[in-house]
Amino acid sequence: MCNAIIFSVYIPSHDKVYILTELLEAFKNNFINTDIFIGINRPYCTEVIEEIIKYKDNFNIIYEISDDHIVTKCDISGYQTALMLLKNSKKNYDLIWFVHTKGVTSNRHSIRKELINTFFINQCHIIKIFESNPNIGTYSKYIIKYDGPEYFNDVLSQFYKNFKLPYFYTYWYAYTFYVMRGSGLHEFINNCEQSFFTSNLIKEKKCDRYFFERDFPHIIWRQNMLPEYSYYESWNYGYANNTFFDDCKGFFSSINESID
Repeated sequence: MCNAIIFSVYIPSHDKVYILTELLEAFKNNFINTDIFIGINRPYCTEVIEEIIKYKDNFNIIYEISDDHIVTKCDISGYQTALMLLKNSKKNYDLIWFVHTKGVTSNRHSIRKELINTFFINQCHIIKIFESNPNIGTYSKYIIKYDGPEYFNDVLSQFYKNFKLPYFYTYWYAYTFYVMRGSGLHEFINNCEQSFFTSNLIKEKKCDRYFFERDFPHIIWRQNMLPEYSYYESWNYGYANNTFFDDCKGFFSSINESID
């Protein structure tokens, strides 16, 4: 399968450059012949560009600094910029991997290291998941059910009008490390409103800092493709009985057979 990486980078100070290096090294050790689209959030230190350029012999790297107007204090604007670069490339990929510089603001470095040691290294296994079932649209190590309101607010329909399904239940992919089937992602970015790329999603579109973690995977699920994951967790109750596919059935009526 043809892979690409969407990489949201936020390195505001010199002492955080090692996080960028860790992730670039993980790409180098686990991916070959892969294009990387990098959105660099502001503010950024000068070493960021220098570090990225070091890996240009290993990958086809396309990078751009996010426009001031869209900048947020989280990974959103970096992802917007990287996705715009993907759209403008006019290239198509089978799988797109979403990654960001986890730990720069949260200091949750153990989570980043765990994902580096499980998510990327298991690339072959993850690819086989998509190859074995054409109904699978996304994969992440963790899927979480939020036991709060029955539904999240629908912030996606303002950008894209052709969803086959209504907004989904309160499930989301933790830590914003996930893989999307390219056909679904290309459908969205090629046909969504331009404001998705050019607006400040928090200030102008009523999104919040969890948009790419919580809301964005739904662009695939609402195109009638299934999520896949390794661990299911209830936000309030820890690892819980997995009722996810039972909940799915009402929404994925056309592919019930694959989830019975």
